[in-house]
Amino acid sequence: MAGFNLKDKLAGLADKAPAMPSFGGKRAAALNSVISVDAHAETVGFYLMEQELGSIQYNVANCKTKAYDAEFFDRFGKIIKLYREKFPQADLQTAAIVLPDQLFLTDTISIPMIHKKAMQHSMSLAVEAIYKNAEDLNLITYTVQQNKQNATFGLVGMRRDVREKVQAVCAENGINVAGVTFASNSMVNGAFALNPKLKNGTFLLLDIKEDMARFAFVVRGCTMGYYDLPFGHGMLYKSRLAAEDMLFDHRAGDLLVLNAKERARAKQLTMEEGQGVSEEENEGEEAFGLREETASYTTTPTGEIKKTARKLPKSMLRPTPQSREEYVYENFRIFLKWTLDLIAGNTSITALAPIETVYVNMPAEYGYLFDMVNAEQEEHKVTFMPLLAEETEEKIASNLELYGGFYMNQFNQANMF
Repeated sequence: MAGFNLKDKLAGLADKAPAMPSFGGKRAAALNSVISVDAHAETVGFYLMEQELGSIQYNVANCKTKAYDAEFFDRFGKIIKLYREKFPQADLQTAAIVLPDQLFLTDTISIPMIHKKAMQHSMSLAVEAIYKNAEDLNLITYTVQQNKQNATFGLVGMRRDVREKVQAVCAENGINVAGVTFASNSMVNGAFALNPKLKNGTFLLLDIKEDMARFAFVVRGCTMGYYDLPFGHGMLYKSRLAAEDMLFDHRAGDLLVLNAKERARAKQLTMEEGQGVSEEENEGEEAFGLREETASYTTTPTGEIKKTARKLPKSMLRPTPQSREEYVYENFRIFLKWTLDLIAGNTSITALAPIETVYVNMPAEYGYLFDMVNAEQEEHKVTFMPLLAEETEEKIASNLELYGGFYMNQFNQANMF
């Protein structure tokens, strides 16, 4: 599906407004070649289904780059060329392209239900007001919901030059691009292919890999948003508790919190005409878990700066685990925390439909965690469910966003360029 051009003032958008992406009718044949760019692993991957053998071949090449500039696309082209020379039998005549989430934007825009031309004009003005570089973007809209007063559209976009350069590099190497999409959307397509009951559903999808995790918001079968975490099931330790501060760098967040606290304290001191906060008030903050010690940094004899975890607020203290399973569950609660934070913080999505279920893709060995986390459902109000009812081939389960590329022309076409 091609993105609209703002110069055309969204011509024809209102005619398409009432329609939702359709999964019915005759479907196009599944693709069998996917080329992916993984910003986290800094690799380019080739994920191919060999029809005769009925198996998936997956090869990767390192591709480190600081930006998606001329240098990156030069390397991208060379990697494709080398792959074709090394695997001449590989069918790369037509391929789906899966790019990092960070190269795409997702948004929602609501406009009054008025006559068609006015809706087109209102949408154009809204997009131009929000995105100052709108002319440099490929943008696609699709209807999420509508009533007598308003229509809510989903919006997805990517840089026009990136789309054109991907197309050009592939064309130079004899590859026809079937479509370009982002990793989270392709991950959702993979989930639909493996669990067709989800294809029109509303839920949060959590894919936990060994060293990263990816969230995707799905509303009525459409991917509406995404979020990545730089840690995965590798931190589900069986004999110790994981300190989130040690999983990735929180220093910027620590500084933000400290500055906010200092500004609030300065304002309070000004209002009290120079009178400091009483010790009683300090004790009250600590009792309710509002005070916590920030991470500390020490210098070793070799000059290395070492970070130590901060102490948790009293409100977050939990009983010490007594078994391997309990240790794993307490560490899994970090994913629970992020899940609840994302649901609470994305009201523009949850206002369309409540997110009550989280489908999780992770190794089968952690299946017992679903019973443990759902035992506390009354507290967090969200149900956690396994994405797959039975064990799936590892090359599929651990590469859900690549597997979904095979079905790019069957599901979520509103998010395909």
